[in-house]
Amino acid sequence: MKDINPGRDEEFRLVKSIKDDVWLAERVSDGEPFVARRLEELDPLPGDSPGSRVSEEARDAEGLGRLLSECGVDRQLAQILNHENIVSLAGAITQGAGAGAAGDKEARRPRNTWLVWDYPDAGTLEQLFHDGELAKEHGPRRYMPESLCWHVLRSVLSALTYLHEGSRAFCEEDDMVENWMSSVDDDWHPVLHGAVTAENIFFQHPRGTETYGVCKLGNFSQAFISGKVALQYYMDEPEKGIVAGLRDGRIGSLDEIRDNLYSTLLLKTNKRKSYTVKDELWSLGAVVHQMMVGAPPPSPDGCAACNYECNHIQVCAKHAEGCPPFEAACSCDFGGCPHIPTKPCPHPKYPQECPHEKCPRSGVHIQDNLWQKHYSRHLITAVLMLLQPGRSLGDWFRPGKTGEIWGRQEDLYQGWQNETNEGSAYRSFEDDLLDRGLAQEAKRRRAEEEEKRRQKASEKKIWGEMDLSE
Repeated sequence: MKDINPGRDEEFRLVKSIKDDVWLAERVSDGEPFVARRLEELDPLPGDSPGSRVSEEARDAEGLGRLLSECGVDRQLAQILNHENIVSLAGAITQGAGAGAAGDKEARRPRNTWLVWDYPDAGTLEQLFHDGELAKEHGPRRYMPESLCWHVLRSVLSALTYLHEGSRAFCEEDDMVENWMSSVDDDWHPVLHGAVTAENIFFQHPRGTETYGVCKLGNFSQAFISGKVALQYYMDEPEKGIVAGLRDGRIGSLDEIRDNLYSTLLLKTNKRKSYTVKDELWSLGAVVHQMMVGAPPPSPDGCAACNYECNHIQVCAKHAEGCPPFEAACSCDFGGCPHIPTKPCPHPKYPQECPHEKCPRSGVHIQDNLWQKHYSRHLITAVLMLLQPGRSLGDWFRPGKTGEIWGRQEDLYQGWQNETNEGSAYRSFEDDLLDRGLAQEAKRRRAEEEEKRRQKASEKKIWGEMDLSE
C-alpha cells in the first residue's frame, strides 16, 4: 500500500490505516514498525462559531501539535516516556495543512500531528483471558502458567517503579542476576498511571530466545503527574512525600487532593476520592490474582449493594501471608499441596463479616484462594505483598515504597528460578539480552585474536624477508 509521506525530514512515516486516526507507521531508517495516533481529533465543524468549545479545543490541539513538532517537545516527552516496560513515545509526525475547494469555509484545515508509539504486536493480557487455546490449559489448580504470571508481575512493577520514583533497574554487563534500582533523574516528578488493568498491559512477540516477548504498560489517559520531586528515602513525616491524585483521571487543586486523601467519598458511589500508590499496587496484584485464580478479587472500593461500606475482601488477622502455610507446617515448594488445609481460616478475619443482611455477596478470603492453587510459594507471597487491605495508608506513603517492593519481589523471583523446574526453564528478556551480549563479546575477542595472529604472521614474514636480504 502506498505510504503517506508527511515530510522529507521526518524520522517516521505513516504506512497503513488500522482504524480511525490510528495508523501503522515505520521508522524511515530501518523499517521498525510503530503505531501512530492522530492528536488532533477535535477539528471545528463548518457551523461552529469561533468561540465554541470545539473550536477552542481544536485550536488548543493545533497549538499542542506545533509545540510538539516545531519546539522539540516531542523528543523531551519521549525521554520521559521511555522505559522498556512502558508503551513508550517514540516521536511525532506532522502533516502540513491542506487546501480545500475555492470558497470552502475549510479551505485551510489545521495541520495533523501524529504521536508515534511502540507497537505491541502480540496484543493485550485481556485478550489472553479470552484465548480459546490457552483456556484448554486451564485447570482447577492453576489458571495461567506461573512463568507468564512472573513475566507480567515483574514487567509492570518495573514500569511502576519508574513512574513512581524515576528509578530503573541496572546490572553488571556479565551478570544480569544481581540487579538494583537506581534513580535516573533527581528532579523526577512521580506519575500515577491510574488504570493498571489487563486491557492496558501489552505484549510484543519474542525477538530472540526469551520465553515471552516484552511486556509493556500502556494507555496514559488517566495518568496523574504529581508536580513535585520524588522522595527516595524514608522521612519522619511521610505525609510530605505523599503522591496522590483524584480517582478516574479527575482534575483538582492540590488542596482538594490533600483534603480528600484519607476519608472523603464520592457522592452516589461512596468511593474514596483520592488515588494513591496503594491503589496502583493493589491493581497490579488484582491482575496477577486473576491470572492465577481465573477471577479478580473484589474491588477494594466496596460493593454497591452495601452502599460501598463493605468490600467483601477478607484476610487472616494473624498472619500477613495467610494461615495455610503455617498450618501446613510443610516444606513443599507449591501451594495446593496435600498438607495445605482445605478448611477456611480459623483465625479472626479482617475485616469482619459483611453486616448487611440483604447483600447477596459473601466474603472472599484472598489468602486461602491463592494457597489452594498450584503455584510456588514465591509467587503467592509476591502477590499477597500487593494485596494487603488491612495495611494503613501511611505505610504505603513512605518514599521509595514501590522500589522497596520491587527489591523484595526480585528476591522471590530468584528463589523461584533457582528452586523450581519451571523457573529454571524460563528465559526472560534479560537472559536473552545477556546471551546476546556474551555472544557479541565472544565475537569481539575472536576478532581481536584473529587480528593478533594476522599481525604476528605479518611480522614473521617481514623478519623472514629481512633475514634473506642479509
